[in-house]
Amino acid sequence: MIKEGIQRNIVALNKQQKIFKAFFHAWKGIQHFFTHDRNGRIHLGAALASVFAGFSFKISAQTRTIVNLDKIAASYVTLGLSIGEYDPDFVDAYYGPDSLKPTSPKQDSFPKKFFLASIDSLISQLNDLDISEARRTKIQNR
Repeated sequence: MIKEGIQRNIVALNKQQKIFKAFFHAWKGIQHFFTHDRNGRIHLGAALASVFAGFSFKISAQTRTIVNLDKIAASYVTLGLSIGEYDPDFVDAYYGPDSLKPTSPKQDSFPKKFFLASIDSLISQLNDLDISEARRTKIQNR
């Protein structure tokens, strides 16, 4: 019984030593990367500058939400214009930027599954936005 306990402790100690060695080698690799590789220093500088800019310009969750909402809106317009290629009554007129117009060629048949998946994706992205419940209710009731 004592022998089994000692063996378990030795096995556990060996595992801990292996983990320690792995972290030690990983740390040495990171040090080598930043001290000997010019790109490593450039990437570290860019990462630190991004973090510093985020704190300096006080980029908030609200700002990130607005940026995400803009991307979702652009996807919504592109989706609507894509559906409009199949149904001429779906979009009366579009005066927005050409960059939002669909670029993929029109298929022979209406790609119902693709459009439904795109709609589900947009709904999911909207639900994932970091907005208050009161604001979410106001948006949904429009």
